[in-house]
Amino acid sequence: MKCNRIFSTILALVVFGFLAANSAHATDWTITQLTNNSYTNSSPQIHGSHVVWYGGVTLAEREIFLYDGNSTTNISNNSYWDKSPQIYGSNVVWAGHPSGTDEEILLYDGESITQLDNKIGRAHV
Repeated sequence: MKCNRIFSTILALVVFGFLAANSAHATDWTITQLTNNSYTNSSPQIHGSHVVWYGGVTLAEREIFLYDGNSTTNISNNSYWDKSPQIYGSNVVWAGHPSGTDEEILLYDGESITQLDNKIGRAHV
């Protein structure tokens, strides 16, 4: 019983210390709302000041959106389903359905989109 009380006291002090140390940094944070639409927005990923996610009004058409720290752009802007975006720097990769049946891997390099594969089957991002 005495060990449990000591352990509980130590755990409480560690948690309190962690919260107290991090609360000072919380005032340095800025919360920015990136979406205000009727879309279903999902799977946000962040790298630096860039955020990428997918969203859309219907299941048949989901798009990839990129926030660059200043504004949001629909980078896929097509008529098919795009999903599972990942970001590193200004490079964004995701799975899309350009043929309507199989998934392909697409890359946005900050300027243009390149389809990286053209195989029949399911891509895994």
